[in-house]
Amino acid sequence: MQLQNDWDELARFAREQGVRIGAVNPNLFQEDEYRLGSFCHPDAGVRRRALEHCLVTLSDFAGAHEDAIREVDLNPVIVAPRGQGVCVVDATIVLR
Repeated sequence: MQLQNDWDELARFAREQGVRIGAVNPNLFQEDEYRLGSFCHPDAGVRRRALEHCLVTLSDFAGAHEDAIREVDLNPVIVAPRGQGVCVVDATIVLR
């Protein structure tokens, strides 16, 4: 099941399955090269591009909303052994 930006539908579906959503792991990247994943893709080059993509996107977002955002906290960030990816487990954006 693929849901894109329909959070109410996702919540309804989860309730029907007896699941409570504590967090959502979004597919942030829609490019074809990420169809096997981004940070956990089997190709190290794709993982690196995904990390660069995420950092640039986060930086652009923070810059575009600098008047509204006081801080961004990514914690924990799990860095697996070399070549096995990176995972941001939780993110908090604190507004001004």
